[in-house]
Amino acid sequence: MATASLVGGAFLSAALKVLFAKMASQEVVDFIRGRKVPDTLLKKLKTTCLALHAVLNDAEEKEFTNLQIKEWLDELKDAVYDAEDLLDEIAAEALQCQLEAKSKVRNCITCTFTCSEQKLKSKIEEVLVRLDDLAKQMDLIGLREGVGLGGKPLPRIRLPTTSLVKETRIIGRDDVKEPIVNLLLSNDAKGNEHLCVIPIAGMGGIGKTTLAQLIYNDQRITEHFSIRFWVCVSEEFDVVRITKSILEAVTSQKCDTADFNMIQTRLKKECKFLVMLPSDMQKLINLRHLNITGTSIQKMPIHMGRLQCLRTLTKFIVEKDKGFQIGELGELSNLWGVIVISKLQNVINPTNALSAKLKAKRHLDELTLEWDADYNISLSERDILNNLQPHTNLIKLVINNYKGTSFPNWIGDHSFSNITVVHLNCCRNCPSLPSLGKLPSLHDLSIVGFDEVVKVGPEFYGSSSSNITPFRSLEILKFERMLKWEEWFPCEGGVFPRLQEFYLWYCPKLSGSIPKHLPSLTKFHVHECSQLQTSLPTAPAMRELTLKNCNDVFLKELPPTLQTLRMGGFNNLESLSEGVIDCNLCPEMLIIFDCPVLKSLAHVVLSSPTTPKVLGIYKCRELQFPLYQCYSSLKRLFINDSCSSLISIPLDIFPKLDYLQIKSCCNMESLLVSEGHQPIDLVWLEIEDCHNLVAFPSGGLLAPNLTRLKVDNCPRLNSLPQNMHTLLPSLELLEIINCPQIESFPEGGLPSNLINISIGDCKKLISTRMEWGLQRLQCLKTLLFGNVNLDCWDVESFPEEDLLPTSLRILAIVGFRKLRSLDNKGLQHLTSLQQLFIVGCPELKHMSEDGLPCSISYLEIEDCPSLTKLFQRKKGKEWRNIAHIPTIKIDGQVII
Repeated sequence: MATASLVGGAFLSAALKVLFAKMASQEVVDFIRGRKVPDTLLKKLKTTCLALHAVLNDAEEKEFTNLQIKEWLDELKDAVYDAEDLLDEIAAEALQCQLEAKSKVRNCITCTFTCSEQKLKSKIEEVLVRLDDLAKQMDLIGLREGVGLGGKPLPRIRLPTTSLVKETRIIGRDDVKEPIVNLLLSNDAKGNEHLCVIPIAGMGGIGKTTLAQLIYNDQRITEHFSIRFWVCVSEEFDVVRITKSILEAVTSQKCDTADFNMIQTRLKKECKFLVMLPSDMQKLINLRHLNITGTSIQKMPIHMGRLQCLRTLTKFIVEKDKGFQIGELGELSNLWGVIVISKLQNVINPTNALSAKLKAKRHLDELTLEWDADYNISLSERDILNNLQPHTNLIKLVINNYKGTSFPNWIGDHSFSNITVVHLNCCRNCPSLPSLGKLPSLHDLSIVGFDEVVKVGPEFYGSSSSNITPFRSLEILKFERMLKWEEWFPCEGGVFPRLQEFYLWYCPKLSGSIPKHLPSLTKFHVHECSQLQTSLPTAPAMRELTLKNCNDVFLKELPPTLQTLRMGGFNNLESLSEGVIDCNLCPEMLIIFDCPVLKSLAHVVLSSPTTPKVLGIYKCRELQFPLYQCYSSLKRLFINDSCSSLISIPLDIFPKLDYLQIKSCCNMESLLVSEGHQPIDLVWLEIEDCHNLVAFPSGGLLAPNLTRLKVDNCPRLNSLPQNMHTLLPSLELLEIINCPQIESFPEGGLPSNLINISIGDCKKLISTRMEWGLQRLQCLKTLLFGNVNLDCWDVESFPEEDLLPTSLRILAIVGFRKLRSLDNKGLQHLTSLQQLFIVGCPELKHMSEDGLPCSISYLEIEDCPSLTKLFQRKKGKEWRNIAHIPTIKIDGQVII
């Protein structure tokens, strides 16, 4: 159980402060600059928000007597939240780029941004225009700056309180303290069903804070509650600071980010197993925002309809019992934004559905209506859905597991002029699709799991008028898991004029035709449509095409704009030269997979001026890879479980290749380069599961740009490239796994710029570790010694003195089955070591006598039973030797 006490002020003021924090976030600033968006836009946005913030107190006092100001505040709230959403999107993209840019031991990927520079600039300008218009209205409606309630100046900031109190100076408060302590310790305050909130009210100076301090520090409270934290809110309600303080108190770790979304996300992880809200929550009559997204809540508190100030309610779970029915939503007239209404099978009759008054909730943007997948069908399903009709302002509609046999007329009605997204999932009893073609703004339509649909025809398009083009705004169309769908009848006249992305997935009986002319189509993906017998649509703008397990789709004419072609599961395809690809129109990326009888790539594919820049070949074992020509444009080559006849690969024929990955080429024996060859452009080289690979090129591999070299499970390989220290000067990551015949590194040692080394299941190589010269690698940050295959080594003490460099930050010791102790002399000089991983060392019983380096901030121990016992928190014999480490994880559990 845990206790907390919070007091808040104006929510909009807090939201603006959050906005300021996000605008000041270095990640956001750097990201915007990196997209070449002018700094002046962000500065102007901040200036405008400051001007608006200055009049908030005056506005919030006058809104109850001045309708114009109330409407102005409502518009401001919408604009502020739009701005916050935009900054959240930018921060999320920036974080994704940071995470993806970090080099991992086993993984390295690149970052791409989904929003163009111009689009990002336009979004910021759009938000700025809205806020600027509101700022210009301030004088017109009589708002003044720097005014608090009653026209008085804003109060000065008070010093924050703490939980500390000098009890010797407190006299005569037991009569007030004891009832509160007893209430907190009583059965009424126990369990998951009750959250005890106790307000302490009174005039300033009478000792409210002192009373709270006395209760907080009472011995009975400290013993009863496993988690206690004190958060000072004071008069300024800074939601970011408060949430941050709670997070730091709960996790005992400092939170360095100022991003509100990231802070809330981390805090929510502490509540991911929350399954019930307080049963008396209806008493919080001033509650405005309840976001339970991502929790495991199974039931709503009783009488949610009494929370009539609620504006945000992300989920409502319907029950049959009184007080939990869908009618509770009818009283929540101020809801806006996003809501998911689940367990709709508990709606007793259509009249109950009508009592939710969804049609009156004009500020709802996104609505999800959800039934359980396994409920019994009701005869009134259609009427219930009909009475759940939302307001026509709706932007996004999602319907899941609807069991009715038809849809009401409001779904697809042209009056829903704002709706842009419709997702219909697992409506398994409907034999036909709703008429959606008349929705004027619809741009994203997904239809999944309509098991009874056999034909799609005029009813889907929705209008027979020649003056109205069906789906005139649609950009994304997806059909998935339509198991009985056989025919798609075309619409007379034009259809889908703006369709850009078209997905047909798992429609095994679909045959015949599909729309023939799609002038705006850029992406077309067809998966598992084995009966589809048709040619590709005419799509002059198509850039990306994926065809999987659809043997009878005819590939006679590919569009000239095609940049990416992925094709697989063509069981009868023997050659790409069979008219598939025009000699002058080869795509930049060509991925071929699961073509068991494919024997040749078209000569024109590999020799034309537009040779692919990326070529991937997967599970095409009969394919003959041509080695007699130069691949002048190829930059990335992937060969996986293919080309069984390939014995060697001459690297000279790939002058611009920067990424080479070879996996499961069972007969490949070597890589080759000609004598006196030019430097190779390779940046990444990965070779895995090539059981017959014996050697790298004699004389070494001249690849001055190579940064990553990975060799995994090549049991016959007996040596690494010669002269690595001079020929591979840029090498940063070296990973050698399960290569038991390699005995040592080449003469001259390792390249000096290595940052990350992983050596696993290489018994002979590990035995010569003192000869590696690791001390000379002053850039080395991460080192992994591994023995995953449990081939017991005779190492009993590790690491030896003078083995490791002082620059090391991360050390992982894995699978030393006979290791008994960590050598103090080999560890104490590692003053930069931050993370230590010890895994699979069952005999390890002794750590360094002088303890681990004080620089370590993270220790993880797994499958080391003796250590686990010694390091039991506060009980183990050697706990004191690691107690100073901020984060310790043992057998999957964080113990500190």
